Amino acid sequence: MNWGGELHGELGVVCDDGERAQCHGEWFLHLGGHIFQAHGLTGDDYRREFGLMQKTKLGGPAWLEMRRQLAGAHMRQLGKPRRDQVRNLRGFPAVGVDGLEPPASSL
Repeated sequence: MNWGGELHGELGVVCDDGERAQCHGEWFLHLGGHIFQAHGLTGDDYRREFGLMQKTKLGGPAWLEMRRQLAGAHMRQLGKPRRDQVRNLRGFPAVGVDGLEPPASSL
């Protein structure tokens, strides 16, 4: 795919004003919904087309900070799991939980 429209800004850079991100001269809190609805591009398509790194965020700084704070609040609300809720990768209770040990064949 090659972008046929006019470029507004520098390739490889998401232009922002400290709050919002820019696409073709318009400002958005997050580009994801806009680029899909208006241009038919996924976030990955957009990143490839405009020379962005794969992990480049498509939101403005204010939106990204809000999401970071919400995620932190959610994690604090969930709290740390109890040891008896933790399982090893094979689905057995963690070693030593309530005196249980995983079967020898799983070690």
